Formats: sequence, C-alpha cells, structure tokens
Amino acid sequence: MQYYTAQISDLTQLKNYQKTMEAELNLARRIQQKLLPEKTPYRPELKIAAYYQPMQAVGGDFYDFIEFPDTDCLGIFISDSSGHGVPAAFITSMVKSVLENSFTAHFFPGHLLKTINEKLLGKTDDGFLTAFYGLLNYHNGKFIFARGGHPYPILIRDGEISELQSSGSLLGMMEDVGVEEAEVELKRGDKLLLFTDGLLETTNPQGIEFEDEFQKILVEYKHLSVDLLLEVIKERLNEFSRKDSFDDDVCLIFLELTESGKSAEHL
Repeated sequence: MQYYTAQISDLTQLKNYQKTMEAELNLARRIQQKLLPEKTPYRPELKIAAYYQPMQAVGGDFYDFIEFPDTDCLGIFISDSSGHGVPAAFITSMVKSVLENSFTAHFFPGHLLKTINEKLLGKTDDGFLTAFYGLLNYHNGKFIFARGGHPYPILIRDGEISELQSSGSLLGMMEDVGVEEAEVELKRGDKLLLFTDGLLETTNPQGIEFEDEFQKILVEYKHLSVDLLLEVIKERLNEFSRKDSFDDDVCLIFLELTESGKSAEHL
C-alpha cells in the first residue's frame, strides 16, 4: 500500500512540476512577444508585412524596426540565434538590449552588427547569431545594409528575382568579425524579402526542405504586393510541412516601395 501511495505522490509532484513549467513558458512567451514590434511602421511610400512563428513557446528569431523621427529613414533588423527554445530566447533578449542602447550605431549597419558581436562575445556559451540590418531612405530609395552570416535578402524588381549579396561572419563567436557594408538604390515597385533560415529548412514528411518550393512560389507570385505574397508563403509553408509546428523558428519581413500614398496593385 505504501508503494502505491508513494507512486501517486510522485505522479502528483510530476504533474505539478509540469504545470509550473507550462506557466513559466507561457510567461516567457508573453515577455518575448513584448520584445517584438506591436505593429509595422506606417509610411505612405512603404508597405511592410511581417510574420513570426517560434518553433516552441519561445524562440531565437527576432526582428525590429528602428525609427528616426523627422527623417525619411527606417532601420530594419532581423536575426536568428542558434538553438531553440529558452537558450535562444535569452540571446534574443540580449540583442534587443543592444539595439535599444546603440543609438549612434543605428545609422551605420556594419558598425551596429560589430557592436552586437562585441556585446555577445563570451555570453552565449557555444551559441551564435546570424543577423541582417539595413538602413532605408524611403524617399530616395538609398538602402545601406550589412549581414552577419544571415541568408541573403531577395530583391524583386521589374519581374526579376535576385539576391542582395554581401559578406559577413557569424556573430558572437570571434572578436575580429568580418562585416561588409553594401549599398543599393531601391526603386518604386521594388520588393525586398528578409527571412531566417527556418523558412528554407522547414521539411515535409518526406524530409524535403521548403527552399525549392519557396523559389517556385516567388516565380509564380512575384507580381503580388508584399502582404499578399507573405500570406501565400505562409499558407504554402503550412501545407508543405503538414505538422503542428515547424522544424525551426520562422521569421519573415517583406518590404515594398510604393508610390506615395498608393498601394501596389493586387492580383
């Protein structure tokens, strides 16, 4: 009898522990949600669509917009911490802190990424970060950007699909990180797609990654405005995965330069 009583006691303790863990994870999820933008910035000349889906209750993907009052500039940041769950979320919170306290670096993408690298060194165990930051002047289209080991952004211009390439090392692993700052002039009608590798690496039940399907979607739906294009990709990604959760965190930021006060033409 004592044996069964002890077993019941152990099960009760286990259930209580699970409830406590679930409550703490839900709290962590709510806290992490507050680190993300409540809404995308509004500019008549710019359309923005964003999507974030962590693999677990909390995740390591992150994005943010840096606004510059009384200017025509907007900073766009996206990053991906190695690993999943709580450890990756801790790195994300450090990145958010650096962004909020690196005011002058906001104007210099390469410098900002080097600052993040400096602040992360020795604080992530074996973890690392990939990141992309771009400073857009949405009046004249000037876009200065830098990346640290992050997937290349995709540019859709006049029906052509290309990558904005630049060199850059993973962040948080070494002191002398190589980060190239590049520049491109965006035109009205251009669409810029930023994303984390969780999008490309999501697999279907046969173990095939989404990357090829993603390229096909871009070719077929490149004419859509960025908000509709993002919705198509979300829908296709869920159909492709056929799982309740993805294999990794997924984050997307799509931008489109439109004529002032006008939206791009829909389907």
